[in-house]
Amino acid sequence: VWADANADVITDFTTGDDTIQLFAAGTNANYQEAAEELTYGDAFAAAAAEMNGTIRYYLTSAATVDGGDLDGAGLLFFDANGDSDIDGVIALIGVTQSNFDETDIIAYV
Repeated sequence: VWADANADVITDFTTGDDTIQLFAAGTNANYQEAAEELTYGDAFAAAAAEMNGTIRYYLTSAATVDGGDLDGAGLLFFDANGDSDIDGVIALIGVTQSNFDETDIIAYV
């Protein structure tokens, strides 16, 4: 299980100005988002349930992550190799599904 302590943290992401460069571009087909969960564990479980080899990115947030700066942060879970398992998570301070979408994820070239 990817614990919140393992998350890369981005503190100043602005949609439209910034992008996240990962293994594949985000698309309508490989990206899903959901409303905030109560805890990091709930967010992880929700993301894990949706990762199916097609869904490679899952954005949610958690009201309680670490009892500090990460509480309420956007959590972008990802499956880097298409095996339906979560390979990592990026915490995005100040980001929710209302100010982030699949076009903010671009392919690493």
